[in-house]
Amino acid sequence: MLSIILAVVMCAVTACENKEPTLENHINETKLIENQHSISYELSPELYTYNEQININYPQISIFGKPNEQEKLNEMIKERAYSYLDNYSPEEKETFSLDMDYSVSLENEGLLSIQFSGYSYVEGAAHPVDIFDTINIDMKKFEPLQLTDIVTIDAEFLKELKESELQSDIIEQKNILTERSDEEWLTSLQHADTSEADIRWYLTENTLGISVQISHAIGDHAEFEIKYDKLKPKLNTFFSRNNRAY
Repeated sequence: MLSIILAVVMCAVTACENKEPTLENHINETKLIENQHSISYELSPELYTYNEQININYPQISIFGKPNEQEKLNEMIKERAYSYLDNYSPEEKETFSLDMDYSVSLENEGLLSIQFSGYSYVEGAAHPVDIFDTINIDMKKFEPLQLTDIVTIDAEFLKELKESELQSDIIEQKNILTERSDEEWLTSLQHADTSEADIRWYLTENTLGISVQISHAIGDHAEFEIKYDKLKPKLNTFFSRNNRAY
């Protein structure tokens, strides 16, 4: 008798385990995945204006439950947004105009990549200057990222950069890739983001972007993007762990 009861119970358990998935189960699983990928911070625009001729639009972060980290990152972003003004004295700012905006090219729980772009003009100059700058942030450690945190800079990486996709219709911009020696490129890339270097970089869902300063005649700056798939051997563990799209 006992064996019959056990057999019935086992059959019932097996039936429950093998039952067809329901819509409710599917929705619950989807919600779980969405929650795992949710972002625990928000971005909002902030505008700095001076004498109506300097306008800098930049983002500020709200991090839920982490006021110290929020203040730290907001100051970091603000400093990068204002950094172009450091090139001018208070007197020069009276005859200087700047319009700069920002865009977010990657935003997830682990990584935040922000681009700044716009135009500046000094009274009496022959032409305005097209500006491009970036900041990339580790949103788990609340620290700025360096290009070397993302990818190994070596001859193989440089080869991929030289074969990368130009993000402009100005074909002449691609000449910069061959105008410098490999040694010059590697040195510049390894010091990207520093005040001495003319290299900036950014992240998107599918690509690593490299920006380099060029002559005004062909645009002031040129951007090249490399698909992550082409960089798999070069991508550092940090990036693979923090970019869920990869």
